[in-house]
Amino acid sequence: MTEREIGARSGRSGGNSPVRHEPLAQAWRWRLAPQSAAIPLTWALPVAEAVFAALTDTCWTISGHRRLPVCLHGPKLASSTENSVQRDSGVPATHAKRSRWRHGHAFLLPEDEDDDGFVDHISVAAAMGFDPAALRLLAATDRLMLSNGYLVDLVAERMGPLDQAGHSGPATHWVSRTAYLPPNERRSGMKDAAKQLRYEITRRDLAAALSAGPTQVSQIHLGGELLKPNEFHLARDDGEQRPPEAALFFRLVFDRPVTGPLAFGWSCHRGLGQFVPVA
Repeated sequence: MTEREIGARSGRSGGNSPVRHEPLAQAWRWRLAPQSAAIPLTWALPVAEAVFAALTDTCWTISGHRRLPVCLHGPKLASSTENSVQRDSGVPATHAKRSRWRHGHAFLLPEDEDDDGFVDHISVAAAMGFDPAALRLLAATDRLMLSNGYLVDLVAERMGPLDQAGHSGPATHWVSRTAYLPPNERRSGMKDAAKQLRYEITRRDLAAALSAGPTQVSQIHLGGELLKPNEFHLARDDGEQRPPEAALFFRLVFDRPVTGPLAFGWSCHRGLGQFVPVA
């Protein structure tokens, strides 16, 4: 049998890697173990970055490399032609550009379920779904180390469709839970943060449209206190430059109930720009 025939029978033809498994779940959720350090929700960004680092370390431990599955890492945009194929992900560039706006890969979402101002759960949600490789990494990750040295122990709580993530709704009224900043890469000439947020919402595969807003709000209630957006930690550990605009909070009203979780803007895959349903 020739090498070409062997490659054809095994699914390896020298091109893209075959899709080996259908997604098994779209959401994974941990709760923080009682012995973990108390982390305020204002540290959502560093917590999410610690999750990403822990998943990468787990990938190295299990597989000997640090390349996370596309559903956890997201597609990379090609630097050559429009129709070229992503070297690492096997995703065509045109599809990668669309996916970048639709954000089908994983959101890492630190949550405060009991409204005391501290992180008590972390959800990982991906509309494109998690394959077995991603689920192995999630199941094997049980400890985080934050940039300040705090340790967080994780206990797997549940997995399933998107509504198994926290703050998933469905609801028509949503309000900011973490600070929103417009992304560095945005619609050409877009300076108004509310218009940019509306544009992002229209590019998502949501089964509803905004009927009001986005309406800016100056502060939110959290942990029995009034919190302003600039109280959130907004510096990336990986050195990515944050947008120059000030952080903001918004209220959203949709024309029909929307199922979350919802997060938009800069570092929305790392805990920022989260919205929660309003009762």
